[in-house]
Formats: sequence, C-alpha cells, structure tokens
Amino acid sequence: MPVPITTAGAAMRNVMRREVACIDRALGLQQGLDASVHEARKAIRRLRALLGLCRGQFDGLDDIGGRLQAIGRGLSVLRDAQASIDTARKLAALQAATPWAAAEDRLRQRRQRLVDAALAKDPGFARRRACIASIATTLDGLPWESLSAARLQRALRKSGKRVARAGRRASKAPSARSLHRWRRRLRTLRMQLDVIAEVAPGSASRASATAAGRQGKALRRQADALGWRQDLEVLRRLLRPMRELPGKPGLLAGIREEIDRLGREMSKDVDQGA
Repeated sequence: MPVPITTAGAAMRNVMRREVACIDRALGLQQGLDASVHEARKAIRRLRALLGLCRGQFDGLDDIGGRLQAIGRGLSVLRDAQASIDTARKLAALQAATPWAAAEDRLRQRRQRLVDAALAKDPGFARRRACIASIATTLDGLPWESLSAARLQRALRKSGKRVARAGRRASKAPSARSLHRWRRRLRTLRMQLDVIAEVAPGSASRASATAAGRQGKALRRQADALGWRQDLEVLRRLLRPMRELPGKPGLLAGIREEIDRLGREMSKDVDQGA
C-alpha cells in the first residue's frame, strides 16, 4: 500500500534537514569557536525537540536522540568553560569591589586548554560531524510523508501536559532538580511550538493555550533564575580548587551572596502562588 503523503510530514523532513545542516555548519566553523559551539548545541536541542514530536511514529529515534545528546554533552564542556568566564564578568559588574581579574585570567587559560584538548582529540570536530552525517542519512530515509498534522498536534498536546505537570511540581516543591526539569521541558515545548507553527500553521495556538499558556510568569522567572544559578554553581566549583587565587574567599562569598539572593526571589515567587 502506498504511503499517504502529507504536507506536514514533508515539511518536517525539510526542517529536519535544515537543523542537521545547521549543526554541521556550526561544527565546521573553527573561527569564533565559542559561537560555533553555542549554535551547534542550540541546533541539536531543536532537532531533538523535533524528533520528540515523532516518537512512536518512527523506529530508532531513541537511539538517534541518545547520540545527539552525547554530542551535545561533549560540547557542553566547552560551553561551560566559556560560560564561567561570562559569569565572572557579570559578577564583576554586579560586585565592583570584588577583584575578579585574576580569576577571569585563569578561567580563560582553562578554557583554552579545554579547546586545545578537544580539537586535538577530534580535529575540526570531524568525528562529531561524521556522526551527524550518519544520523542525517538515517533520518532522511524515514517515511516522513506518513506523518500527519493531526499526529503532530497530539504529540504537541502530550508535550504540553508534561510541561504543565513539571510546572506544578516545581511550584509546589521548587528544588533545583524540579525547576531544571520544568525549564528543560518548557524550552523543548517552545521549540516544538515553533516547528508546528511552520509545518502545520494553526496547530500551535491551540496547544499553546492548553499547555505553555498555563505557566505563570513568576515560575518562568524562577526557571530563568535557575539557569543563572547553575552558571554560578559551575563557577564556584571551578574556583574552589584554584590555589593561590587572589581574593578567593571574597569571590566565593560573592557567588554565595548572589545564589542566596536568587533563592529569596524564587521563594517569594512561590509564596505569591507561582
């Protein structure tokens, strides 16, 4: 029996191809490595979000998702190295009396060592790009034309329900883990809404109204604050083992102060009914 062709399915294949090309292009850029890593990680997240809408329709997506996640996690080491420098700079602006210059210098040296090691192990990210090419071949062979707009809508509603559940849990018990889970799921849903708006116009608004639209602004602020807190925690872990770092006690105290401030804001939002 011939596979029924749907406009939504064909459009999904085109979006998939675009995201794969974006990942490969970003990994192939050696100038401006920090921006390249950032763009590659974003495209990987978008592709994984897209594939999440196809779960149950195609076989082998869990394996592909795992391979994409592994590439993203490997790149996250480089991202965190740059983020630690950016975080130190932000704190230096917020806490002008704290001496961050020496710490920033060491963080830059550390970042360069990690970049050199990563490129020595995988020159030009060739191994990662080969993995992406293999994934692209597999994905391109899937029967995308069988994917209907109605099925995508159902998948989007399920994703929205997961976001709503995670939001309720984070509101009732705003731990770092629960907030991080909610933040990840909301980010995934937002990317999926963007995909649906492109491949099946008219579907996104209904799903948004029943899922993402239910999330309170205060809880959104908590999720954003958690991202900043995670960057602070990474920076603190990096500074603690540094020997003979000028002003180290004050730097760690400054990080603690900012984390405490975030905690107070997050607790306030929850008390107000986030």
